[in-house]
Amino acid sequence: MELYQLEHFIAVVEEHSFTRAAERVFRTQGAVSVTIRKLEEEVGVPLMVRDSHECALTEAGQALLAYARHIIDLRDEMQRCMGEFRSLTAGRATIAAHESAAQYLLPAPLAAFYTEHPNIKIETRLCDGQEIAHLVAEREVDLGFGIRQTNLHGLSSEAVHEDGLLLVAAPGHRISRRRIVGIAELCDERFFVHSRYTTMRATVERLFADRRVPFNIAAELWNFETIKQFVRTGGGIAIVPASVARPDVEAGRLVAIRVDDLDVTRTIEVVYREKGRLLPAPAALLEFLRRWHWDREGHRAAGWWGGFADPPLPDDAPRGTVEQPTVRMDEQPCVTPEHERHSSDD
Repeated sequence: MELYQLEHFIAVVEEHSFTRAAERVFRTQGAVSVTIRKLEEEVGVPLMVRDSHECALTEAGQALLAYARHIIDLRDEMQRCMGEFRSLTAGRATIAAHESAAQYLLPAPLAAFYTEHPNIKIETRLCDGQEIAHLVAEREVDLGFGIRQTNLHGLSSEAVHEDGLLLVAAPGHRISRRRIVGIAELCDERFFVHSRYTTMRATVERLFADRRVPFNIAAELWNFETIKQFVRTGGGIAIVPASVARPDVEAGRLVAIRVDDLDVTRTIEVVYREKGRLLPAPAALLEFLRRWHWDREGHRAAGWWGGFADPPLPDDAPRGTVEQPTVRMDEQPCVTPEHERHSSDD
């Protein structure tokens, strides 16, 4: 049984005429008559009394009419629902990210996406950096967002942002007025670090070790917000991603100092399944992240954030270009010492 047979049947009943029904469904009268005859043959009972001018229904025809209308209504409802998915007036987009990406990079674009598509339900998941690709591959989330993954297993990935590392200090700290320092000059400084042994921390420790400079850890702390609070006391300094430092430096709560030997960039990427098309909502979010200007709203890509030396420039000030950092964290192996507890990519 085909849906068009039910549509023709309903048309004949509602129009009380094979001729008018044929005009309604854009078929010839003969074609509609054949459709009704085949429908009766398929169900095995007569549906209409043809010797009546009104095309009266049999008892079986009355029963079939109720089912036919219900089926066509369900078809129309289904088409409306699918249309809402296509038009982004319904749907869901799920995304997983690690701590720093979730807290400092994603809020602005996700909020903007929600403003543009308020009927799309956004679901976020906070996870360890190395879990991102796994969650996407297992279809637990549509998209993954964070530092470059090494275990893609057939997934697709696109770099969307470069997040450098900054040395930050309190405005009153002894090095806060320096425009640039070398790693060797930090031998007596006390550092606040993340309690998880991350790829970022491994990279920084390796840079210090290569130059035979001690990396003096004063405290291992829960998260980046706590690290920044400790730095603001003036009792030590920290090396954090630029996205993490940006709000405090722009507000004057922290100072960013360029470290001559600390040319390190974290590549931030979006991960998604290579096989199988994304539904419209996550596909729209992926495209939104591709187009998002990560240095918008006062976040300078030149001068200050590239070289970590100069304060933010006014909107009408000329901007130069900055060379990209030469060390990429995702290219460095993270070897966890035996005494360390946990690994992450924040």
